[in-house]
Amino acid sequence: MQKAEKVLDIISDRGKRKLPLYRIYRLLYNKELFLIAYKNIYANNGAMTKGVTNETVDGMSIAKIDRIIDQLKRETYRFAPVRREYIKKKGSKKQRPLGLPTWNSRLFWQHRS
Repeated sequence: MQKAEKVLDIISDRGKRKLPLYRIYRLLYNKELFLIAYKNIYANNGAMTKGVTNETVDGMSIAKIDRIIDQLKRETYRFAPVRREYIKKKGSKKQRPLGLPTWNSRLFWQHRS
């Protein structure tokens, strides 16, 4: 398996050139990509915000990443619903919706971007 940084560089380059990606699902089994995703989001202010479940960055571990990868391989991974909150719009009295996903979902989507 290629190094995670190399894979991300290739994906980024193909995206910039508007080229399609093939056989990408197997990349989701790369633990390094999840660790890079974790590194990119653990320090964010929202990392301690709970979604539908009580998961936060505090519950992250290699074992949890291994479980996610195992569920992906067995095709049993399911995204939890998103908790909906309403926050005030900047400079207005109106509110806008904000979706708060579970920590696993945040990690997964950061991993893909």
